[in-house]
Amino acid sequence: MLAGWDIQAGNRLSESGRYVKLPAHVAGVGQELRALGFATRSGEDATLQAFASALLETFRRAAAGGPGFAWPTEEEIIERAGALLALAQHDLVVRIPAEFVQLVRVFLRLGGLFQHYRPQVD
Repeated sequence: MLAGWDIQAGNRLSESGRYVKLPAHVAGVGQELRALGFATRSGEDATLQAFASALLETFRRAAAGGPGFAWPTEEEIIERAGALLALAQHDLVVRIPAEFVQLVRVFLRLGGLFQHYRPQVD
């Protein structure tokens, strides 16, 4: 579970501890992220949705697996990060929940391991 989210099932824990169904696509995730405590300078969702899309894209591709899947190269990661940085500079994310920061640290470490070892996901 990621910050109250059950990624595989596409659900989110509500305040009452019950799962709430999330859309399978990224549209509307910005509102969910604001409800979890994220905020942008403008109050718009575009930056939050772009970050969610970038994160979920790799998870979905890895989960789908198959012979066509490959972990992103270092150059691809830098390119994607550059595009996200440009968007973030246009509309800064001004509030990130502390719990999410801790999870990001874990995922960055895991990402480094995946980048180094490039495991086959089944």
